[in-house]
Amino acid sequence: MGVVVAAPAGGAVAASSRFTPGSRALGDSLFPTIGNGGYDVRHYELVLDYAIARKRLDGTATIDAVATQGLSRFTFDLTSWNVVREVTVNGRPARFAADAKHSKLAITPPRGIRDGHRFRTVVRYRGTQRPFPGTTGLKEGWIANANTGAVVVDQPIGAMGWYPNNNVPADKATYTTRITVPRGWSALAAGVLVSRHNAGRAKNGRTTFVWKEAAPTSTYLVSVSVGKFDVNSLNPARPKQTAPAAGSPNEPLRFYTAITSSLPANGKAQASADLGRSSEIVDFYSSYYGKRYPFTSLGGIVTLQSFGLNLETQGKPTYAITKFDSDYGPGVDIVAHELAHQWYGNLVTPARWRDVWLSEGMAVFSTWVWSSTGTFFPVSPRDQYLDVYANPKYPISWRVPPANPSRPKDLFDADGIYRRAPATIEAIREILGSDTKFKSMMRRWLSEHAYGSATTEQFIALVKRTDPSRAARWTEFFRQWLYTSYPTAAGHRGRPPIEKPQINADNFNSYAVSIEGAGSPPPSPRASAPVSAAPAVPAGSSAGL
Repeated sequence: MGVVVAAPAGGAVAASSRFTPGSRALGDSLFPTIGNGGYDVRHYELVLDYAIARKRLDGTATIDAVATQGLSRFTFDLTSWNVVREVTVNGRPARFAADAKHSKLAITPPRGIRDGHRFRTVVRYRGTQRPFPGTTGLKEGWIANANTGAVVVDQPIGAMGWYPNNNVPADKATYTTRITVPRGWSALAAGVLVSRHNAGRAKNGRTTFVWKEAAPTSTYLVSVSVGKFDVNSLNPARPKQTAPAAGSPNEPLRFYTAITSSLPANGKAQASADLGRSSEIVDFYSSYYGKRYPFTSLGGIVTLQSFGLNLETQGKPTYAITKFDSDYGPGVDIVAHELAHQWYGNLVTPARWRDVWLSEGMAVFSTWVWSSTGTFFPVSPRDQYLDVYANPKYPISWRVPPANPSRPKDLFDADGIYRRAPATIEAIREILGSDTKFKSMMRRWLSEHAYGSATTEQFIALVKRTDPSRAARWTEFFRQWLYTSYPTAAGHRGRPPIEKPQINADNFNSYAVSIEGAGSPPPSPRASAPVSAAPAVPAGSSAGL
C-alpha cells in the first residue's frame, strides 16, 4: 500500500447514505480491472518534468470531474511505480492509498462530494518510467530510452502507466499538457502548441512546451513524444498550416511533423513525403463521408522506437520506425489508415474494447477506398473483400469474431480485426446496394456520436434503420460475421474446407434465414462499461457536424 495522508481534524464526513464509494472497475470484458465509477472526467491538466537520462518523470495531474453519484471515495487508474506524494480534493488534503496489484489510486476526500457537483483533484507523483508488458503482448505505457527520449503507448490501457486517469475509452476529456525537458530536446503532445519557454543557462537549461487539446479525447488517444526531432515548426506564434484543396470543407489546420533526427537522410525524406500527403488524405475522407476533419491539428510523429505498432493518437498519429526500416518512411497507406481513425476511433470512439472492430474495420476499409483511387495498381474495395472471403490460395483464420474477442490479444488479430472486420464493412456497403446510401449512413453515424463513443449494438441498429425491410437478414448476417468463431483450420491438402460465414454480400437476399429466432438480436457479449453520452462540440473546435 502507498503512503496515507491524514485529513485535517474534523474534516472527515460521517458515514451517510448520501455518499458511497465509486466503483473500482467498470466491468470491461477484456480488461476487467480498468475504469472507475462515480464520476465523469471533464479535463486533465498534466504538468510533467522529464529527466531523459534517468527516465525520471515528475508529474502533477489536475483532474476536473463531475460526480455522477454522492461520493465518499473514488479511484483512478495508476501503476505503482508512479509514487504518489500528495493528493488534494477541492484544495484540501485528502487521504489516499495505492493498490499496486490492480493499479489503482484510492482517494478519500475530506468531505463527501454531492451528486452532480464538479470537483478538482490534484495528484503529485514521481517515478522512474518503464513500459509494462500488457496482456495484448505489446509494450504499453511510457516507453523510455535514455539516449533517444520517450514515447507513450496508451493503447489499450497504457495511459495508467504515466498519469492517473479513468482509463476507459468512453470517458473522454480535454487536455492541457505542460512538458519540461532538457534544452535541445523537443516535446510534442495532443492538440496545438500554445507556448514554448526556455529557462536556465544553455548547458543546464530546460524548455517547457504547452499543448492544448480542446476536443474530448480518450485516454488511449493521448500522445506525448520526447526526442531530438526534425520539426517543421515549433513556433506557437507562426505555426505551419495545411492548404486544403479547392472545394474541400476543411479549414487550414495547424500542421506539425516531427521526424527523428537520427534517421538516415533517405528515411527522413520518405517520412516527410508520406506525412506531407496528410492534408490530401483528410480532404479525400471529408469529401467521401461528408464530414469535415474533426480536430484542430494535423500531422504526425515518426519516432525511432520499437514498440510494435503505429498509433492513431489524436490529431498527430505516432509512427514507430525501427533501425531495420529506418531507410523508409511509415508508408502512405499507413498514414491513410491512421488518419481515417481521426473520424472512426477518435471522433467516434469504441465505447468498450470489444467494440474496437468498429474503429479498425472502418480505418482499413477507408484506406481501401482511398487507395482504390490511386494510379499505382489500384485495387477496389470489392476485390479486397473477395481476397478476404473467397481467396482459396490464401485463406484467413475466422477464429476471432470481431465484436466478441475472447482475450486481449485478439484486439490486434491480423485476420479477425484487420481483414474480417473491414470485409464486413464492405459487405454491408454492397448489400445496401448504393454507395450513396452507405455514405449517408456513415455520415449519420459520425453525426449522432460525434465527440462521444458508441457500441456495436448501436451500429447494428443503425444498419437496420437504414434497411428496415431486411432486419431479420441483418440479424443473421451480424451473428455470423461479428459474433461467431470458426476455429477450423484452413482447408488445403485434403483437409475439409475452412468454416466461415455463409451469408455474404452475394447471397444476402437468397440465403435461407430460419424463422425461429429470426427477429432476435445477436448473442449478447459479456457485460462492460456503461456508455457515456456524446458531449457537445468543444468551443474552439474547427469540426463541423
